[in-house]
Formats: sequence, C-alpha cells, structure tokens
Amino acid sequence: MKSYILIFLSIILTQSCSDLVEDLNNDPNNQTESAYQTILTGAEVGNILLQTGENARRACIFAGQYTGIDRQHLGYSQYSVTTSDFNALWNDGYVDALRNAIITEEAANNENIGPVTIGITQVLQAQSFGTLTALYGDIPFDEAVNGGFPNPMFNNQLDVYSKIQTLLDNAISNLQQGSGKPAIGSDIYFDGNPQAWIENAYTLKARFYMHIKDYPNAYTAAQNGISSSDNSMYGPHGTAAEDFNLNYQFFAIEVRQSDLIVSNFMAGLMDVTSPTYRGNNKTGWENEEYDRLIEQANSENSQEVRYALLGKAEKILIDEMPIIPLYTYVRSYQLSSDVKGYYPNYLDHHHPKYIYLERD
Repeated sequence: MKSYILIFLSIILTQSCSDLVEDLNNDPNNQTESAYQTILTGAEVGNILLQTGENARRACIFAGQYTGIDRQHLGYSQYSVTTSDFNALWNDGYVDALRNAIITEEAANNENIGPVTIGITQVLQAQSFGTLTALYGDIPFDEAVNGGFPNPMFNNQLDVYSKIQTLLDNAISNLQQGSGKPAIGSDIYFDGNPQAWIENAYTLKARFYMHIKDYPNAYTAAQNGISSSDNSMYGPHGTAAEDFNLNYQFFAIEVRQSDLIVSNFMAGLMDVTSPTYRGNNKTGWENEEYDRLIEQANSENSQEVRYALLGKAEKILIDEMPIIPLYTYVRSYQLSSDVKGYYPNYLDHHHPKYIYLERD
C-alpha cells in the first residue's frame, strides 16, 4: 500500500513541477506574432522614421544643406564613411518600415481583413522602396525581407522603379474597392480613408516617374494626386519632447548644434548679399507693393485680372529702374510640327513636362 502512495505522490509532484516551468522559456515581452492593426501602426511609425530620421539628415549633409562640424557628422561632410555607417539607416528602411508593412499585409490576408488595408500596406511598401532606391541606387527588392534570402540580390534601380509602379497600381486597385478598412485608430495617417491613400499613391507614382525623367506619365499621375493639405501624408506628432519632429528633436531637444549646422552655402543661394547667391535679384532691390502684386497675380485664376496686376507691378519696376534692359536675347531654332507644347515666351524657358511628340 505504501508503494502505491509513493508512486501516486511522485506523479502529482512531477506534474506540478512541470506546470510550474511549462512557459519558462516564453518571454511575454518578446511576441512572435501580433494582430495586423498593431503591426500596421508600427509600420507607419517606421515609415516616419525612414522618411524624416537619419536617412534624411545624412542626405542633407551629402547634398550640402547641412554641414557637419564635429564628431561623426564632420566625417560625413568630408565624405569619410564606411559601409557600417549605413547599417542603422538600412535597418530603418528594411526592418522598421518595410518588414512591418509586409508582415502587416500577410497578417491582414490571413485574417481576411479586406482590400483597403492591403492597399495601405502596399503604398507604404512602395514609398519605402522608392525612398531607398532614390538614396542608394540598386537595392534588394525581389528577395528583400525574406528569411530564405539572408544575402538578397540587388535589383537594378530602373527595375526597382518599374516594380514600384506596379506595386502602386495594385495598391490603387485595392483601395478603390472601398471595403476592408483597418481597425479605427490603427492607421495613424488617415484612419483608413481610402481616397486619401489613393491620392497619395498617385502622387508617389508622379514622384517616382519624375526620378526617371518620365515626365508625361508623371504629369498624368499628378492629376489624380494629393488634392488638399488634409490628404497630405503628414506624420502625426504629440506635445511631449520625445514626440516632436525628428529634425526638431535633433537640434532643439538633443541640442546637437555643435555637431551639425545649416550649410552657409545653401543659405547663401537665397541671400542677395552673398557671393553664392543664385537668384535673379542681383541688385538687392526690394519693394513691398511690387512683391504684393506679384504674389497676388500668381494666385489669380483670371488671365485678365492677372495681366492687370502684372502691368501694375511692371510700372513700379520701370519707375524705380533697379535694372536697365540693354539687350534682348535672340535665338534661332528649327521646330518640327510634330513637337507639341513648345511655345515662345519672354524668358525662353521650356519645361520638358509640357513638351511631347505627336504626328500631324
């Protein structure tokens, strides 16, 4: 009898100990899966980080808009960089933004959420891929964010732009169906408004067509682009210091002005007193009434009213004579009748986006 009791107690104790350690290796703070709406919010925050964080700041340095004066930023201004200097920047793009967006799409498909949510994730992917290829040229696309490819191949930049356009077309098609919006509050940009996302998709199409100098398609896409400031993809920010715009945080909260400053060269391009000034006002002449008339004319829809305003502004210019016109340039050229959208104008400026070929 005692043997049976001991065996029984051993079984109970063994089972009790097993229950105590059953979830010991499961970290509740390190989830392996989550609902689509949670990941969607993370993808959009990651996109804000990619578009406004260190990638943007580093691009400003290389473009001459910022000048590094100390520590790593001084090295960046001198183009002294190594491959490891870009690890965190690519992590912002491929992990924080792209991986979250792709996993959101997979989760939404698994949960049968619907096309609008899928379309939103596709726009986010397209914007992230577009930003990365614009900054870095050839990038992983086909094998990106796929555990089966630890060393993904790099796609040609032009191929990437083409694939992005297809991705945006698919996104627009999904968004136009109007059903399957994400959970309220999970989309921090537009709260699931499909029309706003459609307009942003078309604006992105126009932007990326511009990158490859496909101006006719860029112009066509822009006609369906962002129609109001309410539909612009602004990153929402709170009132706490850590919620401010990332550039503002860098300069005002972290106080890194001793590392990085606005480039004097870039500022000089707009300063009429600077030797690097590149505007048309070489004389430094100013007249508030003239400026007001020009601004009013630029916002006037009526051609008759606009010309009247420009006439008044021109009279001020002639009366005060800050410049003396001595010579009018003459240009001789041959223009085929097949060229459309090319019209003579006083400055002889002809934007290529308005010019196209059409056989008569």
